[in-house]
Amino acid sequence: MIGSYDGTVTFLENTGSREAPAFVPNDALFKIVTDAGYTHPKPTLADIDGDSDLDLVLGHLDDTLAYFINTGNATAPRFVADATNPFASLDSGRDSSAPTLADLDGDGTLAPRPYRLAASATTCAHRR
Repeated sequence: MIGSYDGTVTFLENTGSREAPAFVPNDALFKIVTDAGYTHPKPTLADIDGDSDLDLVLGHLDDTLAYFINTGNATAPRFVADATNPFASLDSGRDSSAPTLADLDGDGTLAPRPYRLAASATTCAHRR
């Protein structure tokens, strides 16, 4: 997955095999992001809502994070902008946000409910 300065997010799909990979650009999967007009998107995928499929968190030029929930599934994803964006109040205070998500407490989840978010100028941590 690659974010371009023009707002395009492209998924590089392996149409080959593990032994002989062949990556083909797929612009359709993240068309909702491209159509939203984010400048310089920096995408990352993680299971934010705990439903065993990957959701999209997108950093972009205005220092904030956008959240797109996967309403499809792991094999047929469908991303939709989520009005309850748990990252909406965060601002990196920098020229552009670039999210990286991790399971900080080792419980196998990224977004347990209830959750709290802590942020600084350079980092955003999701903790239980």
